[in-house]
Amino acid sequence: MKNGSLVIDPFVGTGSLIISAAHFGATVIGADMDMRVLKGIGKQANIHDNFKQYNLHHKLYDLIRFDSSKHSVFRSRPMFDAIICDRMPF
Repeated sequence: MKNGSLVIDPFVGTGSLIISAAHFGATVIGADMDMRVLKGIGKQANIHDNFKQYNLHHKLYDLIRFDSSKHSVFRSRPMFDAIICDRMPF
């Protein structure tokens, strides 16, 4: 991964993969269909807190609520340097 790459995790969860990508210089976007995951549930830390903990909040471009199984943003035209995920939810 090159410094300055644009990377998305379409099943972001807690953001561990995009934190790693940000550490190596990527600008990252996280997507998930569950808003509770993006905002944090109850008093649990959320993705923003995780990025602040590692002083990488400047590398987090955005978090979006998005159902990757129903949208074709990844197929229409290349816009990301990498799409990363650790599991498929279906």
